[in-house]
Amino acid sequence: MVLYNILCSPTNILMNIILIERERERERERERERDKIGIILWVWWNWRLYKHCIRVRLILDELTFSPHKFRHKFQMNWSIVLILQVLFQPCLQAISLTTVVERVSYGAELGGEVVMGCRFYPLSPYPHKDLAVAWHQISPASYRGVYRMDGGQEEAPFQHPDFRERATLLTEEIKDGWAKLQVSSLRINDTGTYQCVVRTTNGADYKKVKLTVTAPYKTVRKDISKSARGGELVLSCRSEGYPAATVAWEDASGQNLNASTAIVSTVDQLFRITTQIRVESSQKNNYTCRFAGGSSATFRIPDETQLQKENTDSIVVIRVAFGTFIGIALIIFIVVLISLRRKGNGTKKKPLSVCLSVCPSVRPSTAELGKLGPRGPESCRFWMFPFFCNTADI
Repeated sequence: MVLYNILCSPTNILMNIILIERERERERERERERDKIGIILWVWWNWRLYKHCIRVRLILDELTFSPHKFRHKFQMNWSIVLILQVLFQPCLQAISLTTVVERVSYGAELGGEVVMGCRFYPLSPYPHKDLAVAWHQISPASYRGVYRMDGGQEEAPFQHPDFRERATLLTEEIKDGWAKLQVSSLRINDTGTYQCVVRTTNGADYKKVKLTVTAPYKTVRKDISKSARGGELVLSCRSEGYPAATVAWEDASGQNLNASTAIVSTVDQLFRITTQIRVESSQKNNYTCRFAGGSSATFRIPDETQLQKENTDSIVVIRVAFGTFIGIALIIFIVVLISLRRKGNGTKKKPLSVCLSVCPSVRPSTAELGKLGPRGPESCRFWMFPFFCNTADI
């Protein structure tokens, strides 16, 4: 028995230590659980208190600044409003100015317009007097002022020249807590990140939104020309837009074709894309060029080749006919002038009658007629054909 106690005592001691440590671990785990529950209850309680503060503040704003909305419901008691403001003053002071954006990103087309919204609360009793709103276009390389209003007055020097007469603030929305920026006649360089900054007596806050201006490839110009190598045609498609797009070619069976494409930038910051393929002129097929996110154009070979040839022949015929008509009219005009000059040399007429016979559609002024005298022919030089009415011709 003594030997058993000697051998088993260390084991019992070790087991007791392990049991004690396990019990302590369980107690610590229960304490952590209680702490978690306490934190959750604390957050929940503060969140409910914050929501009630928001509601009270909004109600007081409505009662104070928009009493006409409640006139049909009950008679206003301003003493109650004052008591509520005093009781909840710590809660109301805890609510600083907060801004939220209507949307995180906006998209518009070149030449169009966009309205970007930025909402702020709580409202001020004097929204135009106590409010300052500024919109900026920000990027790593530049910082441009779009619009700024302080105390109800627009600050024109703040605005970048690129946004003058294009950007404005919708002031009628301010009373509802909106600082909406309207930008018209959009350009490609209007793309970027915009920052809305609002400041009132309750503090200041800002938010950011993104604007993307695109120019769809709406119009596709196509052209057919003959290749330097006989029997081949060069089919070309050209269009302008933004951003840069890919172009796919396919035939009537839907098979993709290899094409050569060139992209250049225009002064309007658009991309002019020209793409072309080479096909056999004798092969009957349809070929389509399709711009990603835009329009397409289809070539019908050889029908369009024949039509283009007919149009070219018609243009040549019209040009020849027009040139012939102009030539005949010029010859007739010269013959008439020569005959009038010969007739004037064969008969003696007064200087005025000679000039009027050469230029019957032009009449000299009364002052010129009064100058006719011994050297009367000199006063008969008209502005239209002065070289026909001179002294030598009379």
